[in-house]
Amino acid sequence: MINVGWIVLYAFLVMEIFVVTLLLLPLPERLHRGTAGLLRKLWHDFAVVRNVSFLILAVNMVYFYISIDYLRTLQVGSEMEIRINVCRQQRTSYITGFGLFLFFVMYRLMSLETEPYRASIVVASTAEPNKAKTT
Repeated sequence: MINVGWIVLYAFLVMEIFVVTLLLLPLPERLHRGTAGLLRKLWHDFAVVRNVSFLILAVNMVYFYISIDYLRTLQVGSEMEIRINVCRQQRTSYITGFGLFLFFVMYRLMSLETEPYRASIVVASTAEPNKAKTT
């Protein structure tokens, strides 16, 4: 039986892969701006999305730590049980490690998408008072 935590981590990993793929695909400019704008709005305007993402990241870190800690300790049991458990924990560490890495890649891509947007807002806000002075 699959643990509920694994279902959540798997769904989050699939979502991360989808978001990173959307941000890296060479889409037409209008579609890319719309997609990036939607993701930016979800991330910055809805604190629930950010908080749930960080909560799932924390659960992912716990799973990663448990799997690495298990791999460092000495196992007792039959040789076959030990191999099965080591294989399972290695799989866990690979999946959770990739999820952690992908989260930080996604976070960096979102910050790179947001910087030009914020810069355009700053330029627009500084240009408006200058227009008022010239008229």
